[in-house]
Amino acid sequence: MHTSQSSIYENGKVNGILGIVRDVTERKKAEEKLKESEEKYRKLFESAQDGILIINTETGRITDANPFIEKLLGYNKNEFVGKQIFEISPFKDIVPNKNKFKELQRKKYVRYSHLPLETKKGKKISVEFISNVYPIDHSLVIQANIRDITEQKKAEEKLKQYQNTLENTIKKRTQELSNKLIELKVSQKKYQTLFISSQDALMTLAPPTWKFTAGNPATVKMFNCKDEKQFISLGPWQVSPKKQPDGQLSSVKAKKMIEKAMKEGSNFFEWTHKRYKGEDFPVTVLLNRILINGDTFLQATVRDITEQKLNESQIQEQIEELKELDQLKTQFLSFVSHELRTPLTPIRSQLQRLLGKKCKPQEQQGSLQMILRNTVRLDKLINDVLEISRLESKRMQIFKRSVNLKNLIKNTITTMQPLAEDKNVKISTLFKRVPPTISLDEDRIKQVLINLIDNAIKHSKTKEIAISAKRTNHHVTICVEDQGKGISEKERKHLFELFYVGKESKYLTKGAGLGLPISKGIVNLHGGKIWIKTKIKKGTTFCFTLPIKNSGQTNKQK
Repeated sequence: MHTSQSSIYENGKVNGILGIVRDVTERKKAEEKLKESEEKYRKLFESAQDGILIINTETGRITDANPFIEKLLGYNKNEFVGKQIFEISPFKDIVPNKNKFKELQRKKYVRYSHLPLETKKGKKISVEFISNVYPIDHSLVIQANIRDITEQKKAEEKLKQYQNTLENTIKKRTQELSNKLIELKVSQKKYQTLFISSQDALMTLAPPTWKFTAGNPATVKMFNCKDEKQFISLGPWQVSPKKQPDGQLSSVKAKKMIEKAMKEGSNFFEWTHKRYKGEDFPVTVLLNRILINGDTFLQATVRDITEQKLNESQIQEQIEELKELDQLKTQFLSFVSHELRTPLTPIRSQLQRLLGKKCKPQEQQGSLQMILRNTVRLDKLINDVLEISRLESKRMQIFKRSVNLKNLIKNTITTMQPLAEDKNVKISTLFKRVPPTISLDEDRIKQVLINLIDNAIKHSKTKEIAISAKRTNHHVTICVEDQGKGISEKERKHLFELFYVGKESKYLTKGAGLGLPISKGIVNLHGGKIWIKTKIKKGTTFCFTLPIKNSGQTNKQK
């Protein structure tokens, strides 16, 4: 409670006392709250991490400064209090301050976002300066908060620098990307041009099915497809035979080749393809892993090597022929040194005998007969060698004319009859549907018949050989059959080779091994073929065919 009293005068005399009693409870509470608020404010003021100045709104002079302002600017409280803010060294060079102060008085708020200040020690700092006007004790004051934002500004400047760098980098990378896109478009255009115009078959394959996705005109032509659309509906194994030359399934091997190319970047190999509804053909394939618009593909470059393979085959055949010729040369030298010398030895021996002493007429006759036999043998050997030479050099000629085959066979038998009689061998004949005449070289076919009949007479164990001729379709087949010991499978494979003489033939006749190769060559030149049928201990049959053509014409073949 609050009491007050005063005297009451009347006519100059105290007449009474006036007492007043007031209830000040609420005021006391308000005063306590105000005191508490001021204490809290003071604590905040004293402990704040911003510099704070309290300024009189009327005079513009500083009435208070918190401790942090000294830490911030290096000036103590006494250097601030009683002065106007623009009189203090850090602020005195800020020209707009007086105007800003007037603006503050009018608007009750002023803010500097980046105010450059200098401390008492000359350090340059950047601060945020915020001033507000608010009432204290029924009067208005200005509170100026000064916050050091030097590090923040540095961070902002660094961030701005980073942003500028980033923007420049983005611009640079964008330009580079743009240039790359232009280059890519140019490259794609060039690739497309090369792809279409290439003479090689080019095609692309895409995972996971690995079917064709594109094929240039050369590809469409190579595989005999109607157009590119038809080609790309297929897979590599669908334009290949079921199996490759090495026996692997095309579908399995194709996947292996693709996997290798994807793993190593490329793969080069030979392959056998198949034209669309057509024949097989050999190729080389180069698979390359490529990127198109960010997607992985395989590009196949395929070259038809049919001609190359043909050339390789021809070269290999020539190599084999050269090897064979080299072997024949060796055999021929051996043959010359042995077979041609063999008949000369008895000739020389008999001549020396005739010249060395007087011989009786009977002895002279025997020597001359021996000389004649060996001279004939030598002549036959030389003729056979010449025939082989003509066959091997493709110079043997045949002269065809219309000939009665039956008469030719009978005449040949007549020629061989003395030899057959010497061996007590009878020759039988059998003719079936033989045409009246056939176009052939009479002398050459007679030579074949003589060779075969001569062998049959010499090898037959019994006293008969059989000669037959019959028509089969467009050929006449002629066979000479003996009843000899037969020929083994091993020897049979070599009978038509030059200078080969089987055991039985060598044992009985000491032949030179030229008759059968010559016979084969002659039959081949006539367009026929020759073969042998034999069974051990049952005999051997040699057969050959002659084609039936229009007779009556003379034909010369080389």
